[in-house]
Amino acid sequence: MTCSADYKGIDASKAIFELVAVSLTFLRSSCEPISLTSKVSSKEYFTFTNGTVIARPANKHLFVRGITTIRKLWKDWLADRITPEGFSKLSYTAALAPCLAMEIFDRQNKKGPATYFECYIGHLFAKTVGVNPTKAVRLPIQNRDVLMTMDFLIDVGSQHRKIHVPVKMSTRERVVQAWAHQRLLDAAYGNNVCKGIMVLFSETKLDSDRLRLSKSAFPISGWHIKLI
Repeated sequence: MTCSADYKGIDASKAIFELVAVSLTFLRSSCEPISLTSKVSSKEYFTFTNGTVIARPANKHLFVRGITTIRKLWKDWLADRITPEGFSKLSYTAALAPCLAMEIFDRQNKKGPATYFECYIGHLFAKTVGVNPTKAVRLPIQNRDVLMTMDFLIDVGSQHRKIHVPVKMSTRERVVQAWAHQRLLDAAYGNNVCKGIMVLFSETKLDSDRLRLSKSAFPISGWHIKLI
């Protein structure tokens, strides 16, 4: 609710950071970190476990476990003085930590991680461009307006193209929706009105029985941005 009320606002930023901090505290105090065997060249992964429950993998180089460190990086980002390396670690940890905690705390909660990831990406884009996104658009079809819901659409002013931001946790199944929505926007408003920027979560696959990772589907870890 805090994010949807004002994605670019300080209250959304505080709520997201607090969830990240609580998640890191839970992972450090109640879970055990374990190393994973990686087939991804030059990358090391680990994860957290609690009893028989194992969370998704995390990149050792990018995931920040310390709350003090992540708080400093968050403040640097808000003050617009964060380094590229610092932002990589901050965004990776902020996107992943609550998902790891939710997977261990409630394995059956499949919607929670996706909902959180969408809120975080919405805040990230909204703060960057200074404009709140909308999640619905009216399309002119056969002389009437039809309401279509989507992940995010950001209007940054008449001098710039609108930004269509699909946010997905997988490239499988419903991910085709991103291209379908973009085609509808192009058909309704023209090919150069909306720029599609799809944000995807990591596709690194964990074999929980062997604690081994398959080769990554992407050249980088974490979440990824793709123009459509």
